[in-house]
Amino acid sequence: MSSLNILNGAVILPGKAQPESAPLHISDEHIATVGRADPHGETIDASGLLVAPGIIDLGVFATDKPAFRFGGITRAALMPDQSPTHD
Repeated sequence: MSSLNILNGAVILPGKAQPESAPLHISDEHIATVGRADPHGETIDASGLLVAPGIIDLGVFATDKPAFRFGGITRAALMPDQSPTHD
């Protein structure tokens, strides 16, 4: 079982307009808790960084996998104005 703590980052939380500073605990590749860290887990200092679980971009004109990975985009939907239309 792997355990990871991300500390001091600005965390994007559901229902919140602005990111909040909160510790984030990840266990087995899933977010386990927000606001509480595991004292035995590996720690990453995210000072000055934005922490998000994955960004979905619904306005993509072309796919660029390296750019998506660099920008934190985990899912993308192509715009429907392509010819022929993508299904």
